[in-house]
Amino acid sequence: MYVRIDKTRKLPLTMFVRALGIESREDIYALLGDEEALTVTFDKDSKITVLDGDPMGVYYEYSVWYDGWTFEDYELPTESNLFKGTTSLETVTVPNALTTIAPSTFENSGIMQLMMTDSTAESALETIGEKAFAGCTRLTSLEYVENPGTEDEVVHNYLAKVISIEAETFAGCTSLTTVTFSRDLEYIGDRAFADCNALETAYIPASVLTLGGNPYEGVDADKLVVDPTHTLFVVETAVDGTVTLKDLVTGNVVGTWAPVTENPEETPAE
Repeated sequence: MYVRIDKTRKLPLTMFVRALGIESREDIYALLGDEEALTVTFDKDSKITVLDGDPMGVYYEYSVWYDGWTFEDYELPTESNLFKGTTSLETVTVPNALTTIAPSTFENSGIMQLMMTDSTAESALETIGEKAFAGCTRLTSLEYVENPGTEDEVVHNYLAKVISIEAETFAGCTSLTTVTFSRDLEYIGDRAFADCNALETAYIPASVLTLGGNPYEGVDADKLVVDPTHTLFVVETAVDGTVTLKDLVTGNVVGTWAPVTENPEETPAE
């Protein structure tokens, strides 16, 4: 039993009644009757976390009681901070028609997998907002592999049509290992992949026209790769080992990596 509080969010009826000041189960049963549906609603109510003490600003711990949350076609997650801080979240299914993930939508959440409602169609996602996945330490990939290891294996890449990755979008995603960019990607924002040191490659595709400052800050310099056909950006290594990512048009440095210093070998005690 649910109450819809706006176009994109609903909450258990029991939580709504609690927000009105009727808090105990006994009082709610007395008000609404001892129905089986109400008991089931209490079970779901007890597994929902309310952030910032605001029962009307509900962010569901969906994966605790439901195997991932699926947005209906009319319920696009266009609202910022929608799942921010929801640590138990694991999977979220979004419509293929979704074109934008709003800023901080999954920031510091436990999301492990993003899925689409129609696995046979491409994702229309074009823009990922600032900090949309920042701090999602369990996120390992932006791909979903269907029927892995079989003849019917299909790899779905959620970045296949993305043209803009905003500032700090994936900053702090310390488990993120692979990112396959769209051929149409034009912009990577400030610190977009900062501290994503599990990445196999810190890649700048040829299609990118603009880079924010330090897009791969904290990632090992030896992982930095600029597409060899790129005419706008180049990686340079100074005599002292300092690595810079330079904009060839403006001459500006958009990223700097200090030389790697190795620990001297310990001298065996005599």
